[in-house]
Amino acid sequence: QFGFSSLGTVYSYIQRLKRKGMLTAEKQCSRSFTLAQTLKDKNSSDISIPLIGHIKAGYPIEMLLQPKTIALSSALILHEEQTYALQAKGDGFNEELIADGDILIVETSKEIHNGDTVIALINAHNTLVKRYYHEDSYVRLESKTPHHRPMIVREKDVTVQGHLIALIREF
Repeated sequence: QFGFSSLGTVYSYIQRLKRKGMLTAEKQCSRSFTLAQTLKDKNSSDISIPLIGHIKAGYPIEMLLQPKTIALSSALILHEEQTYALQAKGDGFNEELIADGDILIVETSKEIHNGDTVIALINAHNTLVKRYYHEDSYVRLESKTPHHRPMIVREKDVTVQGHLIALIREF
């Protein structure tokens, strides 16, 4: 139906939805899922999240003096109090398929999983948007484009400021 070449792809999508709290497994019923109660309770009303600043590749986040707000559908956001927005500046994130002016919707979370796209601060001054992979005492940060070499950084030199949950682009 969906054109997947591997059932492993379906499994990984289901696991990701379960981790994000969007699906729950029904008890005593194999291979049966329901929408999480938090999603059922939400209606299609808008919520406002703060646009706290600008992000430019290789520079710290430039905070706005007076944060603005962005209205989004509540169905997109699970944890409103842990979510904020940043606006991309420049073309430094092109390899991540992020253009100048794009709005990045970021959720702060203590739980980051391998493969998540994160906002990472390296050595307390370089900001990156990369895929995150934890390996022993190191962190591998990879680009979405396969022809770029991954960065391998000591765990203590990386501060994850959140993971990307959505991107808004105006045409």
